[in-house]
Amino acid sequence: MIIKPLQIPRSLKQLHALKRRLDPKHPKYEAVLQDLAIQSAGFKGEKEMEYPLSFLPRETYQIFHDLRLHDGIHFFQIDVLLLSRSFITIFEVKNIAGTLIFDSDFNQLIRIQNNIKEPFPDPIVQVKRQRLQLVNWLRKYSLPVLPIQEFVAIGNPRTMLETSKNNHEIPHKVLHSNTIPFKINELEKIYQKEILTSEQLAELSNKLLSAHSDLEKNMMSKHQIHSHNILPGVCCMKCSKLTMTRLKNSMWMCGLCGITSKDAHIEALEDYGYLFQNLISNREAKSFLNLSSSSTVKRLLKSLNLETTGSHRSTAYKINM
Repeated sequence: MIIKPLQIPRSLKQLHALKRRLDPKHPKYEAVLQDLAIQSAGFKGEKEMEYPLSFLPRETYQIFHDLRLHDGIHFFQIDVLLLSRSFITIFEVKNIAGTLIFDSDFNQLIRIQNNIKEPFPDPIVQVKRQRLQLVNWLRKYSLPVLPIQEFVAIGNPRTMLETSKNNHEIPHKVLHSNTIPFKINELEKIYQKEILTSEQLAELSNKLLSAHSDLEKNMMSKHQIHSHNILPGVCCMKCSKLTMTRLKNSMWMCGLCGITSKDAHIEALEDYGYLFQNLISNREAKSFLNLSSSSTVKRLLKSLNLETTGSHRSTAYKINM
């Protein structure tokens, strides 16, 4: 069963908001787009894992996506962790197109695409380090240390994998994600002894989940973007321009393509929450939504049934993220 489901990272949502609300002429705009492409590809690779994992028996395996733990010295994040009563499997997920050459002599990954060579850190080294840190974490809390197998899962089925002929480790540690059920079946034949009882499995699962800590990334700080660079307004879902205006019939209409929407302001408020904070006052919402009437803003915010803090002029609304 899925204990910790896959969710869109907050940093990815921040980058989408920045793409909508940063002037394309801004010096950091291209860097934001590049970062967005990289993180989107990574998330897509993890999303691809859901299908092969769905073939595993629900009663046998507990699945954790994006599990971030602290081993006492460092934080470490595991893309996918499978927990059973007999063994643990961890996957480092990569979604890289082209031809990947695993160079174990220099511990690097080389991608060849369009006749261009590009080096990457060795994901095998990365997942081996995660395994060591997971062992340290288990020992830190005096938990049973089960056999742990680590793999690099390639999310793109069209990616070609290569390594030197004398390297026998790579074919056993690197696999396409669609072959995961078969690899797990091989491990079941190796690790047949059940080490944990049902109660111990539940205890370890709860401990893993409670020990998880979200990574707080601020994309505006990372790309050195100031708050005054963020463009206000309501974005059109068709032409992606901040050109929606509020009509008297409680509808939004795009001044460019003419499309209308009843709730286009919801995405705008979410953008505010991801880029600034999840509390917004009437005055702040009025400015960010490019509205002239405080009473209109009040009706909009109240219609969303948001939690509030404060009273009267100090009232702030909690944005649902």
